[in-house]
Amino acid sequence: MGVIIDEHLTWSHHINLVANKIAKNIGVIKKIAHLLPSKTLIGLYYSMVDPFLVYGNIVWAANYQTRLNCLTLLQKRALRVITRDTYYAHTEAKFLELGILKFTNINIYLIGNFVYRFCNNLLPPYFNSFLIKIHVVHDHYTRNRDNFAIQYARTNYRKFSLRCRGPEVWNLIPLNLRDLKTFYSFKRNWKKYMIHDYLAILETVIILIHNMLEQILGNSLSDVEALRCGI
Repeated sequence: MGVIIDEHLTWSHHINLVANKIAKNIGVIKKIAHLLPSKTLIGLYYSMVDPFLVYGNIVWAANYQTRLNCLTLLQKRALRVITRDTYYAHTEAKFLELGILKFTNINIYLIGNFVYRFCNNLLPPYFNSFLIKIHVVHDHYTRNRDNFAIQYARTNYRKFSLRCRGPEVWNLIPLNLRDLKTFYSFKRNWKKYMIHDYLAILETVIILIHNMLEQILGNSLSDVEALRCGI
């Protein structure tokens, strides 16, 4: 499949290419959907749509939502085709029923997998010092001292990098998942958590947005609110 890298690292060319390939494959599936059982259609989704959404996602899908929106819509269209729903049918329940990760959550899921492998020395030696624990940065005893230190990002492109997003995602994963002994069990339970715990996911997204706003505005949200109120 490959990944197209542009000079400004916007990934726009790659996203457009992926969108075109998925749209064509959805058209193929739609033409034969009435002839096939549901189980076969789900298999076609995982062979003709999902690989394009997942391949290299950990790099190019850490991006502005406006650039990725076309892929979110295409995934929903694919889901309606394989479930034989109408064009405007809601897809929320279908994602849960089929156990399919939403495109907006695939990147978070893959980042979690990466950091788990980092914590358990399952990555090449190059990544040995890729992330830093808080207790290495300072020796104050806090309840979060075993979390990873959040990297400062002056630009949005730096903020989108794995070195910055990795700690943000990992620090929000429940400890009972982080402490699982094997990568297989972590992947399986982490995916279940991402699919079923909608409230937890919403909280994760809110905190990530909060952190991004702090970096973009250069002030904490509380400081901004204080300025607005004239305090």
